[in-house]
Amino acid sequence: MIKCANSAFYKTGSDVTTVVDAIRRLGQDKTLEIVTSAKLIDIFPESELKTVDMHDYWAQSFFIAVAARRLYLSLQLKKASGNPVVNWLKSYMLFKSGWTATEIYTLGLLCNIGSIMQILLIPQSVEADPFALNQKTLKLTHACLYFWGFGDKYKDPCLNLSTPTLAPLGAREPTFILAAAVSLRMEAMPSKLMPAPSMPIHSAVIDAADNPENKEMVKMALAESGALTSYLFN
Repeated sequence: MIKCANSAFYKTGSDVTTVVDAIRRLGQDKTLEIVTSAKLIDIFPESELKTVDMHDYWAQSFFIAVAARRLYLSLQLKKASGNPVVNWLKSYMLFKSGWTATEIYTLGLLCNIGSIMQILLIPQSVEADPFALNQKTLKLTHACLYFWGFGDKYKDPCLNLSTPTLAPLGAREPTFILAAAVSLRMEAMPSKLMPAPSMPIHSAVIDAADNPENKEMVKMALAESGALTSYLFN
């Protein structure tokens, strides 16, 4: 916690030396996100997943989480956005589902846990793509969230990630935000580990690649997720 508070991304003055001061600097919501991230990393120790580049996995997962939160916050603004991705999402935001920014971050962090579980449960799948968003991994993510006690609020968006238009009405908003964050990750952090999902949001993200507001959002998401990866995973 102290390391994160003193990182270049979060630092606003002199170094903090206590957890209390770190929490004051980061704020309640950011502290909750960092604690959740750290606990999730502990569940999947690198020593048990030697065939997977877990640093890469968490770097990409943090980006999805941060990008999803930033998209959500942009959608809450009443003024018109200059970001085509945000405007594309607004066209689908017909029902407000009562999420918070921190919950959206957590959803982004959890959305691809099924791919890691697949490798843990089925050792012969070590050659599998740990970032592939296929129905098998989405169902495993759904099962993990059920086992961990998460309600439908979290399970439904993850299960319907590849087909957000089919998500239940109450899950439509977070599902589309999550799909957009995944698509942004593929453009910002190209990787052979994660092919483009077959969902309409991806074309909207590609079209917005040169948009100044979208580029700035991606830049900030990369900076924040990079800070989280450096201080939580290493």
